[in-house]
Amino acid sequence: MEGEKKKKGPNAILIMSVIIFVIGFGLGFYIWGYHKQKAQDYREVLQEVSDYLVGLEKKNAQISAKNKSLEDEVSMLIKGGKPAAGQTVDLQAQLASLERENAFLRSTLNQNQALVQENNQLRSKVQALEAQLGAMRSSVNPAPTMPQP
Repeated sequence: MEGEKKKKGPNAILIMSVIIFVIGFGLGFYIWGYHKQKAQDYREVLQEVSDYLVGLEKKNAQISAKNKSLEDEVSMLIKGGKPAAGQTVDLQAQLASLERENAFLRSTLNQNQALVQENNQLRSKVQALEAQLGAMRSSVNPAPTMPQP
């Protein structure tokens, strides 16, 4: 009796392992769609690769041109040469724009300072008028006095 129990345990484990393996294998084919796989169009794939390579070559040419201009610029700066004419024009345009903005800001500052002075003068006039009004009110309406007993 005990011998039969010993044989059934390992056999059951082996049978369960085989069943799990077969189920997993079947699900793998079903999930990843090996039964639905179609033939690839190699011409289309080659065209995509060709287009990708053409794009890479264009980007490489642009980067090479930019690298060459940067190397030239660095060599000029190391030698102490003047920057390229295009850069000078750009910097002059920026300088002119900044000078116009600076002049505008200075005129705005002057206007603001004039408004602040006018505001201070008007405040002092208002305070003086309030003081006169208070004096006139006190002279017209003297403070009532309390009769003394």
